[in-house]
Amino acid sequence: MPSLLEILQAFFIWLKNQNCKNYKVDPKNGQMVLRTEKDVGLIYIMDPFNFNGNTARAINIDGKKQLDCLLRQTIEAVENNNLESFRSIMKLTEPDKTRNDEANEYINKNITKGIAELLNLRPHINERVSKIPNINERITLLRENSTPEDEEIQNK
Repeated sequence: MPSLLEILQAFFIWLKNQNCKNYKVDPKNGQMVLRTEKDVGLIYIMDPFNFNGNTARAINIDGKKQLDCLLRQTIEAVENNNLESFRSIMKLTEPDKTRNDEANEYINKNITKGIAELLNLRPHINERVSKIPNINERITLLRENSTPEDEEIQNK
C-alpha cells in the first residue's frame, strides 16, 4: 500500500503533466476537454480521489507558480513529519474551544427542551433531565418518565 507521501507526490506529478493551458476538466464526467477562449483564464483542479471537477479550487493560470510552491512546501512538511509547518501552509488553526462548548451546550439544552415540550412532561422531570450532561441519558430518562398521554403526543 502506498504511503501518504507517495500518493501526494504521484498526484503532484500528474498535475504538473496536465496541459492545463489548452485543456480543462469537464465537471460532468471528469474527462479532459479542449478549452474555449471564454474559459482560458481558469484552471480546474480535478480531485484525484473522486474524479470530479472541483470548481471551488479554480485558480488563475498566473497562479500556477504559487500552486507549485504550495505543493512543494506540502511535500516537504510531510517528508519532515512537521504538522505545524503543514498547518501554517494550509492556514489551519485550532477551533475556539470556548465557542464550541457554548454551541454544544446550546444545542443540548434546546434538544432537551424540545423533547420535553414534545412529550408534554411535568416541570419536575424537566428539571432533573436538564442536569444530565449526556443527551442519550436525557432521552432515556424522558422516555422512562412519560405517561400514556405523552406517548400519544409523541406518536402524532
